[in-house]
Amino acid sequence: MKKILGFLTALVLFVSCAAAWAEGEWAEERKAAREFTAGFTAALTDRDMLTFVMLYGNENSYVLGETALRDMERDRWILSEEYDGAFSLCDINGEPTGVLLYTEHGTLDEPIVTMNAMFQEDMNVAYCGFDGIVGIHANDPDEYWYPDPTGMELAGLLEETGECINLWNGLVNWLVTDFGAEESEEGIYEAKIALEDGRTLYVSSHDSQVWISLKGFY
Repeated sequence: MKKILGFLTALVLFVSCAAAWAEGEWAEERKAAREFTAGFTAALTDRDMLTFVMLYGNENSYVLGETALRDMERDRWILSEEYDGAFSLCDINGEPTGVLLYTEHGTLDEPIVTMNAMFQEDMNVAYCGFDGIVGIHANDPDEYWYPDPTGMELAGLLEETGECINLWNGLVNWLVTDFGAEESEEGIYEAKIALEDGRTLYVSSHDSQVWISLKGFY
């Protein structure tokens, strides 16, 4: 019994020392993250919150409630109407991007009210600076908003590859921390964001690229 208690005591001490070491090891990084994230959301405008960027070619920006699908066609995107009223977005070669777009009444001349990139993997869509790529940008929200418990794992990956892609945990952490996003039964984090002009913006992610909408969730 004494041996077991001794082993447990040693284990507790080891864990405590490891935690203390980790805290010290990551103190500077965490300080930088706290300083960066403290004013991050306050600096965003309504327009920022409504804007998504297609990371393709000229990295064009599009704004919910303002950009019409016809505008995207002028940028040489190809739109195909789906059975449910959505428009699937294809590149100039006709290859699907996996991005779905919706307008109020399903016409090309109306503003986009919903952009869904949550279930596609073929193309990155940046949102408020989050692009799922960690380790190559200065003042990168993907890195600064990355959850602390996975910090050491992230550092290990960065040492091996120099960058990490398709890491959207920072986006989710931001939505939870600053907007009170809640996890649905399907594991999707959902946030309702009140805009200054009185509208509500709905933002979702399941550790994935983003869904943004002026109409609601799904």
